[in-house]
Amino acid sequence: MKKTILFYCLLMLSKTASSQDLPTGFKNWLSVGIELKASKNLTLEVSQLSCMDFNPYQLQFSQLSFGLTYKLRKNTYLLAGAERYFFRFDSGFDIYHKFSAGIQLKNTFNIPLKQSIEVEYFTPSQKKHQIRGVYSASYSPKIKNLPMKARPFIKGMLYYYYGGAPLTYYGNDGETLAKQAPNDFHRFRLLGGFVFQPTKHWDMTLYYGWNKEFNTPFFENRDLNIPSKNGSKIKYPFNDYTFLGLSFTYHLNLESNGKQKSTEKNNHRPRG
Repeated sequence: MKKTILFYCLLMLSKTASSQDLPTGFKNWLSVGIELKASKNLTLEVSQLSCMDFNPYQLQFSQLSFGLTYKLRKNTYLLAGAERYFFRFDSGFDIYHKFSAGIQLKNTFNIPLKQSIEVEYFTPSQKKHQIRGVYSASYSPKIKNLPMKARPFIKGMLYYYYGGAPLTYYGNDGETLAKQAPNDFHRFRLLGGFVFQPTKHWDMTLYYGWNKEFNTPFFENRDLNIPSKNGSKIKYPFNDYTFLGLSFTYHLNLESNGKQKSTEKNNHRPRG
């Protein structure tokens, strides 16, 4: 029995997920979450994100996320997370998981700028990557007299892919140049929107996002979106789309004698 369980665990870890890219076009993201400030330095978060496609109108993926933020010192935080995805594939759904860890710096250069570096590990492995490195930077200035204490933000995210399924790269005469994973910077995501605080404990984030994959000239034979040997199809095509997102987060603060108070907002982190 133990050998059988071990076999299936190893199979899950070694399997490559069937499909991970969203269809091109416009999407709608909707999420609901709870953020709990458990102590002076520790904040926990759980959220549920759904992505709807419009052509046809259907659920594209559902994502359950658990997050942890630990304050090391002033303006420096450790991040950790675990996520479970149900991702549409043909007529059904694939299931995969993502685990992440990183560090975040706030108020860089004494301006309302957040920067973070995270490493994400996927199981089963994705076709284009098993590990992603993510650098993100968000800017959110305070502007007085906006309704519902609204605060604008803009956020950029740069992704490095590592450890995907190998691609075979061919020369102009059809000779094999290399067979390797497309390890390189391959994705940029830009978000912009507003965070509103309609009540003491609730906040609402409305945002628009643009997702773009690309190739770089940094490394040879690491491209996505390449033709097959006979030119009949494109391997690992670019995954480009836009989305309009809406999220609701309920904030609790149990730090002071078990009393519940509103917490500092730590959003601008739409996942997916």
